[in-house]
Formats: sequence, structure tokens, C-alpha cells
Amino acid sequence: MKATVTIDDNAFIVDFAGSAGTQRGPVNMPFGSTIAMCKVVFKALTTPAEPSNAGHSRALDVRAEPGNLFHAEYPAPTFTLWTGIVGLELLFKAIAQAMPDQLPASSGGDVPGFMMLGTHPDTGKFFALSNNDPVGWGASAQHDGANALLHLSESIVRNTPIEVLESNTTMFFERYELRADSGGAGKFRGGLGLRRDIRFLSDGEFLTVMKKTKSRPWALAGGLEPEANSVIAFAGTEREMRMSTKRVPVKKGDRVTVLTAGGGGHGDPKARDPKLVEADLAGGFITPEAARDIYGWTAGAED
Repeated sequence: MKATVTIDDNAFIVDFAGSAGTQRGPVNMPFGSTIAMCKVVFKALTTPAEPSNAGHSRALDVRAEPGNLFHAEYPAPTFTLWTGIVGLELLFKAIAQAMPDQLPASSGGDVPGFMMLGTHPDTGKFFALSNNDPVGWGASAQHDGANALLHLSESIVRNTPIEVLESNTTMFFERYELRADSGGAGKFRGGLGLRRDIRFLSDGEFLTVMKKTKSRPWALAGGLEPEANSVIAFAGTEREMRMSTKRVPVKKGDRVTVLTAGGGGHGDPKARDPKLVEADLAGGFITPEAARDIYGWTAGAED
């Protein structure tokens, strides 16, 4: 994916020239969806607090040649949304090069999803139930990123409560918590991602849909990048594997760990207020090792 943003006296131009062409999988974006994605970015920068109207986007000029990843032509498959999820933050990254103090760093950059399919041993009925997980949001020049929220593109999406997942499938959640040190370090820290440990109480199939697993969320102004999203299946066995988008059979007693990414940091970690480092330690958001080695914190230090 490539995007060039040009701002002049008359227009806010977004050009996707140089992006990949049509893909075989369902990741191509209809041009209307691309325009909508760009409107989200443009409005967030210009009139975030006002009700939308046509005039707000009149200066927006979106360009992508037909056949480009961001301008699908029939019969290109267009089902999934992950190109738009990552593309949204690509635009913020481009703009942040010119105004790093006005924009946050990257979030965890994904809507990590999983699903279990099987036959419930108590009812004999088939089940298929899914969930979308939150990620950490990026830090800005003014504050830390939010912990464990659904991606900023997902205003009408929510996760599935554990009570619903456990009562309707044979997934048992042994752990569900914020991950210490998962937010990118900085003067302001990226929000934390989460960890789920799942044990299967019967045979079935487990499906993951997680796209941003190879590249880390980007940071700004000297902040640090957190680890990428990850799913670890069958840890400690000869079947252990890392998954991104994959469907695997599972047996009773098998385990899977879902790790969602935190947000990128903003600013030099050594410039972080020691009181904020102490608060992070007290809350379990960072480990003592990170406080010492990354933030340069020592007990009793004051700014």
C-alpha cells in the first residue's frame, strides 16, 4: 500500500498511485469505500466536532486508477475490510510526517478476530460463534493512548462477552487481561493490547482472522513500536504454530493464546514524567524491567 497526501490552498489530495494492483483474495476496495475512508481522515483533521454535511469534504480529492488495490473493478473480489483498516492508518502516517504533534501514533492496526465451530456436547447442536478483539490506541503529543479499544475504524462493532462465548461454545477462557509492556514506550505511552488464553472443552475447529502480524504499529517523535498482533496455537507441543488467518482442527484440552497489539509510543521514553511511570508500575501496565531499562526510572526519582 502506498499513499501520497498533498495539501494546497484549494484541495486535500490523496493519491494511491504505487499501491498494488488487483489481488486474487477478497481484499480489493471499491472506490466508494476508498473515498469514505479518506473522508474519515479528512473530517477528523478539519471538523471533528461538527455534524457531517457535504461541504465538509468538498475540498477532498481522492485518486486511484481503476485496477488499483483501492479502486476495484469487476470481477475483483471485495469482501473483507482489512485493506481499509490498515489504509486508514496509512493516511494518518503520511500526514503525521508533516504534523507529528497533531496526530497520534498507530493503533494496534487490526480488528483481530476468532471463531470456534463445532457440535456442543451438552445439546448436540452445531455452533459457530465469533469475536472481534480490541487493540491499544496510539499515543499523542498530549496524552497516552487508550487501552484495549476496538480499532478506530470500527464505530459500530463490538466484542462478544465471555459469558456468551463460554455458554454457547466449548471455549473456556483461562485468562483475559491487559498485557504489560504491550504499549509502545514514549514520553506518552501507547495503549495496551490484551491477552486471551483459550482452552477447548471438546473437539471442533478454530478460525483466526488477523492480518497485521508481520509489521509493528508505527510510533512518532522518538517513541517505540510495540510488538505486532499474534496468535499462538498449541504452545509447548510439537504442533505449536503462530497463526494469522487460518482454520485448524482442535481437540479437547488444546490451548490457543491470542495477543493483540498495543499502540505506538510518542516521544522519547526517557522524557516521561516519573510519576506517570510509577502509576504505570502500580497499575501493572509496565514491568519493573521496562521502567528501569526503557524509561530510565529509579525508585524515588523526581522530574
